[in-house]
Amino acid sequence: MTNIYSKNILVISSFGFLLPILFTTDIFFIIILYFASLISALFWSEAKNKSLIHYVDSIMARISIVSIILYKLFINTNNLLLFVISTLIAFYYIFMSNKSSKIEWKSKKHIFNHFLSHILLSISGIIAFIEPLSFTIL
Repeated sequence: MTNIYSKNILVISSFGFLLPILFTTDIFFIIILYFASLISALFWSEAKNKSLIHYVDSIMARISIVSIILYKLFINTNNLLLFVISTLIAFYYIFMSNKSSKIEWKSKKHIFNHFLSHILLSISGIIAFIEPLSFTIL
C-alpha cells in the first residue's frame, strides 16, 4: 500500500461518517457527525501523530461515538443487537489500529485496521438511526 493510497483511503472513509445524517433529522447528530467527518478527513489528509488536529480528531470521535451509543441505549433501542455487534467489531478494529500505530505509525496494518473501524462506525451510525428492521422466515 503506497502512502498516497493509505492517505486517501482514510480521508475518503472519513466521509462515511456523513452517511448516518441521511437517516436522522436531529440537528445535534447532524452537527456532530458533520464535524467528526470533516475533522477526521482533515487529520488524515496530513496525518501527524500526536499533533493538535490528531488530538481534536480523537476528542471529536469520542464525543460522536459516546453520543450515538447513549442515544441508542436510552432513546432509540430499535435494532439494538445489530448496533451492539457492529459497534463491538468497530471497537476491535480501533483497538487493533491503536496497537498497530504504536508499532509503526501509518503502517499497512495501522491504516487497514483504521479503515475498517471507519467503515464499521459508519455502519453503526446508520443502524443507530434507521427504522426497525424486521426479519421474517418464510
